[in-house]
Amino acid sequence: MTRAKVHLMTFFCIVFVSFYMAQNDSITKQKRKVKVLVGLDANRSFVLKTRAKFGGIRVGVEVEKRYRFGLSVHGMQEPLEFDRTIDSDKFPNANNTLKLKFSYTTLFYEHIWLTTKRWELSTPFHTGGGEVLISYKDTIQNKEKQVFKGASSVLFTSIASQYKITRWLALGTGLGYRFVFSKDKKVSAGLNAPVYVFKVKVLMGELIKKWFKKDYHNSDWD
Repeated sequence: MTRAKVHLMTFFCIVFVSFYMAQNDSITKQKRKVKVLVGLDANRSFVLKTRAKFGGIRVGVEVEKRYRFGLSVHGMQEPLEFDRTIDSDKFPNANNTLKLKFSYTTLFYEHIWLTTKRWELSTPFHTGGGEVLISYKDTIQNKEKQVFKGASSVLFTSIASQYKITRWLALGTGLGYRFVFSKDKKVSAGLNAPVYVFKVKVLMGELIKKWFKKDYHNSDWD
């Protein structure tokens, strides 16, 4: 069984267990509340021990303000340039400057442990697959050519917090670790790294309701 299949099974097991436990929770006696999630996501991490920015998007649902799950796509905002001596026999027109691109698609599950008027504490868990591309610049043809392309499995877990300044504006922070599993051990070593987040979030759902629904009330803020 491949690592990707193991990660996928782990993801669904976590979701299943969480919802099974929730059946004994008093909150399940109430009407189930489901909200659609669509948002941009960004974090910072390290690639080859160099700081790198990642951007992405995630789409999913939130259930009863306690569980979030769905699909997310992330990638490096800019390729990372690094110097390596490569085989001149295989790549006679290459210089020693390479470019690395890394992107990944994951299923995510996020358990919300604490929710108050201003604070939220949660633990996101991602599992899926990624792709690593390494290219060089052909000094004769003056264009980039691929020297390496490889698939990988990705496992990412973290702890995240959010503080609402107003009902529609919040600050978010997070800290976690990304594990990358590849047949090439050097690729895995170069991409396994801590991930950290600090962002300003505009809660568009709350803002839109406030603007367009005259009779809208939020019991936490009104």
